[in-house]
Amino acid sequence: LDPTITAHLDRIRGYLAAGDDARAASEFFDFRVADLAMGSGHFLVAAVDRIESHMRAFLADPTTQVVGVVDELSRLRSAARKALGRDEAAVEEIEDASLLRRQIARRCIYGLDINPIAVDLARLALWIHTFVPGLPMSSLDHGLVCANSLTGIGTVAEAYLALESKDKSGYGRFFEGVIENGLRAAEDLLLDAANASEANKAEVANTRQLAAQAKVAAATSKSIFDVAVAARLKVVNAATALTDEDLLQMSETSEVSDITARVGGAHMPYLFPEVFLRSNGGFDALVGNPPFDKVKIDEQRWWGLHIPGVRALPSKQKDDAIKKYQLQRPDLVELYQADLARVAFYRNCLLSGPYEGLGSGGDVDLYSGFAWRNWQLIREGGRVAIVLPRTALSASALTPWREEVLKNGSFVDVTFVNNLRHWVFEGVDERLTFGFAVIA
Repeated sequence: LDPTITAHLDRIRGYLAAGDDARAASEFFDFRVADLAMGSGHFLVAAVDRIESHMRAFLADPTTQVVGVVDELSRLRSAARKALGRDEAAVEEIEDASLLRRQIARRCIYGLDINPIAVDLARLALWIHTFVPGLPMSSLDHGLVCANSLTGIGTVAEAYLALESKDKSGYGRFFEGVIENGLRAAEDLLLDAANASEANKAEVANTRQLAAQAKVAAATSKSIFDVAVAARLKVVNAATALTDEDLLQMSETSEVSDITARVGGAHMPYLFPEVFLRSNGGFDALVGNPPFDKVKIDEQRWWGLHIPGVRALPSKQKDDAIKKYQLQRPDLVELYQADLARVAFYRNCLLSGPYEGLGSGGDVDLYSGFAWRNWQLIREGGRVAIVLPRTALSASALTPWREEVLKNGSFVDVTFVNNLRHWVFEGVDERLTFGFAVIA
């Protein structure tokens, strides 16, 4: 975060030096940080503090005061004091640091997770961490989203590629206008929402309304992204659509609707057009500790979770116990088969995605997909900092990823840490070695 926020504030300093105070104010919070598998938001809470310390120092310098931002914080402070009335103790808690953290959480922080409870916990963690007495809880629904970072469309260019005909004739580019038009309309609404100070409940409600209107404005773009995912999975043939209307009609078919519901993918330009449609689109910084799970079901482990005591049995007795239990519980056999089908579908979703080399070692590892996705969503000049298993930096499956990074960026730092005595992660095998990778 440090080098990216420093570079961002250097740009703001340049605007001030050029006398462009309006642009300095409008772009001050245009610094976007995300965690693509955020869990309950620990990394994002820490990111808020890191960003706040840099921004507060910048604003405290008389030579780099951004009048528009200072006025915004002053208005929030006045609204909080008015709401608190004579509660002097609470009034004393209203500091610039608290006000800045609140605005940073609203305007700079993004996160995704497939677990709705984790998303709620992340919102709660940021609400608590950025609470300002006298001000309503800010709207975080737009930035913190329940969706799968790996199975949707990451960039507009990725959608074009999925829509192209097999002869690579550039067919998908016919739909460039209709994709971007909806996103541009949504971007304007979301920027209006971000620029709202949310000093009272009415302004918070207005922000939510603007965010809802943005989703409606970008509905056409989302429909085309849905078709792109279905085309990637070979459920539909997008080349049969000759006009924009044909493509939108295709999005309404049961085949595409079913795939969209099952995939649960995050279409990044649709969710965050203000991030991806700006000049040099993408996130400024991506941080996180993505899951290391394999996309497969271990039969003995699955049954071990449903049969008390079976996991402690010797191998032969365990197999016999599972076979006996399968005869007694056909309902669990049906559930097992459904889980196998669900995981097979998810594996196919990942293998059809833009993750070269994924599954080349046999199993599909989620960390490999996240390594690729983090790289794909960072803007030029931005940085990724993620926790990976050591094998990500050496095994063959991610060779194309490492080559891509070395060709178009760099590994700024890779630190290997061994989990001896569980000093890195509690409850994780101490023989495991992790790579803390910083990528530019």
